[in-house]
Amino acid sequence: MNITIKFIKAGFIMMMLIALGMPVFAQDIIVFRDGTLEEARILEIDETQIKYKKWSSQEGPSFTINKNRVLSIRYQDGREEKIGEIPAPTRRVIQQQTQVENVQTEIVGTQTEFARKDSFRKQGRDGGFSLHLGGAFPVGHFGEDSDYIDDGFGAGPGINFGLKGKIALPINGLGIFISGDVVFNGLKGKMKADYDEWEEDEEDANITRHRYFNFPILAGVNYIYKFNSSIGVWAEIGFGPNIRWITPQKAEYEDEIYKTKFPPRLTFAMQTGAGVMINEVFSVGFHYYGMGKSKIKFLYDDDGYSDSEMSKRKYAQNCFMIRLGFHF
Repeated sequence: MNITIKFIKAGFIMMMLIALGMPVFAQDIIVFRDGTLEEARILEIDETQIKYKKWSSQEGPSFTINKNRVLSIRYQDGREEKIGEIPAPTRRVIQQQTQVENVQTEIVGTQTEFARKDSFRKQGRDGGFSLHLGGAFPVGHFGEDSDYIDDGFGAGPGINFGLKGKIALPINGLGIFISGDVVFNGLKGKMKADYDEWEEDEEDANITRHRYFNFPILAGVNYIYKFNSSIGVWAEIGFGPNIRWITPQKAEYEDEIYKTKFPPRLTFAMQTGAGVMINEVFSVGFHYYGMGKSKIKFLYDDDGYSDSEMSKRKYAQNCFMIRLGFHF
């Protein structure tokens, strides 16, 4: 009888405790360091990890987390275990794992950046520098035969080389460029033949022929359309100043020296071109260079006698060019 009464009293006390709001634990509680809680059923705890199931899905998958993420665990029976400081050896292992994860993250980020840049280049937005070299073929008055430079330049095929820098714009394939070129042309045709004939007729004659140099510095826009990484097409147009320089002409005959100098002239130039891009490294281009018009000034020095003369009309030095480019 007494035992029955004791059980009744114990049950009554339990009911009172529940009614008074005393905690009655039914699951484990994981308290994370960031302040969040997770209702769970703890399965296993080792030196570095905690394995558990979510209380709401005890038939579901198991989860494993590092102990360094957890502040404490409140068990069903009311006990609370402070995870606290992780032992030094374990902490070193976790730090090493974290470093490895950080390195992996950096590698993934770098690969992503490379992929982005590669995609950027393949879309034709790449900038950079290029070297180019090719032939320069005079057109118009620049290539006309004549007895003297005042009647026609008589320029022959020459060479062109230069450096170009390009900056990409946000618009796909479009960029701005600045280039510096050297264009050299010698003599051809009747003018060259006259010099050769005069040297043959006069045994003591020695002639230094004049040559033509142009130094255009141009800025403009360039557009590239790439079908794939192997082939693409491009076009460009640019404007800027040009320095025209004709080397001195000198004739030595019977101890007399006759010189003709041509002071440099500054002109306004333009160029337009188009071509093919190969493997994003090489290009073939076809260009027209209009290197401006100006009058020609002649400074004579004939055996101590000096004089000067200016041409009556302006002359242009224009070229059609075919050249190869190397892009880097």
